[in-house]
Amino acid sequence: MAAFVPSPHHPQLYRAKADGAAMETIIRQAFTSAAQKPGATVAFNELVSTRPGDSLGISPLYLLMGCTLPVYFLVVAMQRAVGFSRRAHMATMVGGGAVAALACYLTSAYGMDAIPPHPLALLYLFLLTQAVALTSYGFVPFLGPFFPGAAVTLFILLGVSSSGCSVPVDLLPGFFRFLHPVLPMGNAADALRDVS
Repeated sequence: MAAFVPSPHHPQLYRAKADGAAMETIIRQAFTSAAQKPGATVAFNELVSTRPGDSLGISPLYLLMGCTLPVYFLVVAMQRAVGFSRRAHMATMVGGGAVAALACYLTSAYGMDAIPPHPLALLYLFLLTQAVALTSYGFVPFLGPFFPGAAVTLFILLGVSSSGCSVPVDLLPGFFRFLHPVLPMGNAADALRDVS
């Protein structure tokens, strides 16, 4: 999170902005006010900065949404393709997920420079698409016409809120902090942050 090195005249604060701009603001305010002494200024040292195309550190949220929504809509559309076999449905989900992951990866890594252009990032995005697609597809026999609402609640409403992309995990309420390692969007967000 952060490290503070006290000093009478030049205290130092070390922080990683890549963990979220909201957390950085809170830490800066807390330590700056704590170190207020006449003539003392807190020097801020960035250890892990955000990518050049992601100054606020929230681009992963849009990237993960860009991978989640297309495969969800693909599963919804496949419910109308009654002539397709289960094998054809699976192949469509894998192919659609691969296309969505590749498009999001190329746009974010090379077009916007918002994530590192690392092959593992592409793998993580593909795994996210499959987690969403296969789980949504698995809901269909059990929930029938209610599966779209269940999938949207699970992967969009709860997934985004617990992902730690817009609000750092440490600042989330307990229920969403519990969901963070459970839902695929939180895992994908953590995996993307770990890619160097």
